[in-house]
Amino acid sequence: MRMDHFLTNQDSAGIHITSTTLTSGLNGAVRMRTLIVALVVMFVVMMLASCTGRPIVDMKGVDPVQYERDLRECENYASQVNVVGQAATGAVSGAVVGAVVGAVVGNRGTVERAAGAGAVVGGAKGTGRGAREKHRVVHNCLRHRGYVVLN
Repeated sequence: MRMDHFLTNQDSAGIHITSTTLTSGLNGAVRMRTLIVALVVMFVVMMLASCTGRPIVDMKGVDPVQYERDLRECENYASQVNVVGQAATGAVSGAVVGAVVGAVVGNRGTVERAAGAGAVVGGAKGTGRGAREKHRVVHNCLRHRGYVVLN
């Protein structure tokens, strides 16, 4: 393990701060950091996608208890949408496209970074598609049960 530079500074509180840059294992660390960032982004997107909110329904002449029952049933139907599968498909597709673009414009490092970025973008798009499909299922279900869905 070789150190490229070694710095020691003192901050305003008198604490010594040491920073080193290591050359060995740097590519592995970059790949690990990219993977962690991708997973965090995917998790955040999936959590946001699951918070689609309630449909806005014209409640004039509607029994609220029956509406809540119907809404739960429609949401149960929507839960059958495979958001994770769509996110995974999008991530794989994005990684392939990113790798191809990276191969065309750069070297191996570019391929890896572009594939990682493509996976994140593709996964986010797939998650968004899945969330929109769930939203559409709930709205269609309520409409077919006679509710006037406004959004």
